[in-house]
Amino acid sequence: MKLLNKTLALMEEPRITQLTVNDFKELLGGNPFDIHVKHQKDERLERLPVLITTNNPLTYYVMDADGKAILE
Repeated sequence: MKLLNKTLALMEEPRITQLTVNDFKELLGGNPFDIHVKHQKDERLERLPVLITTNNPLTYYVMDADGKAILE
């Protein structure tokens, strides 16, 4: 998903797994963080509103502790 220079993120049925849970924590936490851009220098992703639509539990594929952090 390309989020640099965007004003809003819309995610439909995201699959948050143990491999991606820390990235989602940073994104949904609202704090700016650095992201890696292929063949370029790292760029800072500023705070971004995220709208998520899903028919399934958002934290179905992660451990309970990580799931609680995502939902906070």
